[in-house]
Amino acid sequence: MNYHNAYQDQPIESISTRYEPLFHTLFQSFNLLLNNYYISSVLYFLTCIATLFLIIKSKKNIEHKLTFLLFMICLSGLDLFIDQIRQLMATIIIIQATYTKVYTDKKSWILYVLAASAFHASAIIAMLFLFIKDNKKTNIIFSTAISLIIAIGLLNIEQIAAELASQLDVFIFSKVIYYTSQFDVKLRFGVVMAIDLIIIATLVFTPSKKLTQPDRRITGLIFLASCLHITFYLFPILQRNMSYLYIPHALYAANHFKELTSGKTTTWSLFLLTGTIAISLISLTNTLTGELRPKITEWNIDSPFDLSNKNKLLILKEQRCNTTNRISPGFC
Repeated sequence: MNYHNAYQDQPIESISTRYEPLFHTLFQSFNLLLNNYYISSVLYFLTCIATLFLIIKSKKNIEHKLTFLLFMICLSGLDLFIDQIRQLMATIIIIQATYTKVYTDKKSWILYVLAASAFHASAIIAMLFLFIKDNKKTNIIFSTAISLIIAIGLLNIEQIAAELASQLDVFIFSKVIYYTSQFDVKLRFGVVMAIDLIIIATLVFTPSKKLTQPDRRITGLIFLASCLHITFYLFPILQRNMSYLYIPHALYAANHFKELTSGKTTTWSLFLLTGTIAISLISLTNTLTGELRPKITEWNIDSPFDLSNKNKLLILKEQRCNTTNRISPGFC
């Protein structure tokens, strides 16, 4: 609804700084070229999917590409592919960044992170990959320390966001203030957190000398992701950032999944693969059964050219605008 309001109804000048620059440039280019918001949305989505398939197809070190894609879809949740259109492209670019970091360690991966951040600012969290090395001890110390620092920041997130919002006219800080008013910042324990703890314990005792260099980097990133995911339980809205942090899980699963069927897997690898599968199933189930999501039987494709659907859309847009204007007065 936010995008429909912005690109269907608002003048270009009023939305040029509302969204990240690369997303706005690409989507607005489609909109100006086609002069139709709905077709522009379809074209943008097709661009995302084409980019995703081209990236995966070009990766020689991803042993089972379909397995990687399936794990990415399940781990990220269908929300990423249904309505998080800015974050979708950002996640796709972070796949390229993560692959470059793991298999070549060329500094060009940083440029990919910056490009992804220009589609969705949350992708900047992948910059933490910079501190993941081939040394397990270093990775454990850094991941634990940064998670504690972020946890302390989250406990004071409302005050920090309010201070930044008073100095910078940026919509994201108003969103943070709104979200903190909707969710109590407190530690929530769940099944996935238990799995994260098992993965962390497994990786602490994993004999790193038996790992290849890419696997040392992948497991280092998985350790970081598990620590951060536990921290994100303080502030549930941040869990949507896991679409970037679950990429190493999908990489590991794609290259080692066959070990489960061949019976050649090690104990620690079995724990890691089983944990990844469990998180995938839980994430997918939560997407399909979430209270805020319509049931599968209620899904339908409405034509934007049907008058009754247009009226329904106007009602939904008005409801969304009322919510958004509470976050940032005058947004729409």
